[in-house]
Amino acid sequence: GNFEFETRQPELERLFKRYGKVDRVDMKSGFAFVYMDDERDAKDAIQGLDRIEFGRKGRRLRVEWSKEERSRKPR
Repeated sequence: GNFEFETRQPELERLFKRYGKVDRVDMKSGFAFVYMDDERDAKDAIQGLDRIEFGRKGRRLRVEWSKEERSRKPR
């Protein structure tokens, strides 16, 4: 979350692709769900991208697990 409204899907894909295969990106208003092929890659992306400055205005991204997705995973 917290990316600029002008951000396009390919920009987010390139950003997350550094950490592994991106299956898809579902963009909403001001936030997106990024689906990655491997959970370990997703964890690395969260650690590497959370709070970085992104975009022309240098807004700090919020990158975290989706609460809905994580609650459905077996423990």
